[in-house]
Amino acid sequence: MTRYLEPGPGRRLSVVYYLLRADNAVKIGTSICLPQRRKQLQYRHGPLRLLAWEPGDRDLEQQRRWEFAFCHLELEWFRRSRPLSEHIRQIRAELAEAQQEFGPNLARTIGATWPIPTRRRPVRSTAGCGA
Repeated sequence: MTRYLEPGPGRRLSVVYYLLRADNAVKIGTSICLPQRRKQLQYRHGPLRLLAWEPGDRDLEQQRRWEFAFCHLELEWFRRSRPLSEHIRQIRAELAEAQQEFGPNLARTIGATWPIPTRRRPVRSTAGCGA
């Protein structure tokens, strides 16, 4: 995970997130401003619990959806299967390791300005996301 987290100005950290709905369905999505995205989704789906997030863009999001297609429910929602839960546990373990390297407030920095070395296209405007 740490390969994505190289400090630097002017770039937003894009994340693939996993949110849990009250009916135990998991949403796999991507955002550069997760707190704002979560609020938008809670308006439609009720309270959502953040299970995990990992640095990544739409390509990784699509890869994850393909990996867990066998438990697809609707749109971006997936049944909380054993393989999906194990994947989330693995991400959380990697995040804990990254927090040791980058500091205890790493999870709060979603939406902070960090570079994404693999991204080649220009960064979109992030107005309205604490920028």
